Amino acid sequence: MSVHIGLGIDVGGTNTDAVLIDLGDRKVLSFAKAPTTRDDLSKGIGDALKRLDRIYFPRISLISLSTTLATNSIVEGVRRRVCGILIGYGPEDIPPNWRKRSFSFQEAIRSRGMRESLSISIV
Repeated sequence: MSVHIGLGIDVGGTNTDAVLIDLGDRKVLSFAKAPTTRDDLSKGIGDALKRLDRIYFPRISLISLSTTLATNSIVEGVRRRVCGILIGYGPEDIPPNWRKRSFSFQEAIRSRGMRESLSISIV
């Protein structure tokens, strides 16, 4: 068994899936499914995570989060505000017409006099 475990989370329109994968051997170690809670997505994610074998949690070295909710909203004709989280990108990487509506953690960190260790922008 590898020392590197990957955690994958997929928030779908009906269910939220979570999986732990041995990244070296490419084997599924634990899989769980829970109903998606649209009023608070963290509840469904938490429920799926609680159903995984927690013995592997300390060795998680990669986390991947995906969702089909944006696609479902387009197909269903539902219009809602959109938020994109860009990790590793700064304000200069955001298209000019989006900048007026964006918030950069870099700016917040600098304004508080903290050392910047991660660049995250929310669009």
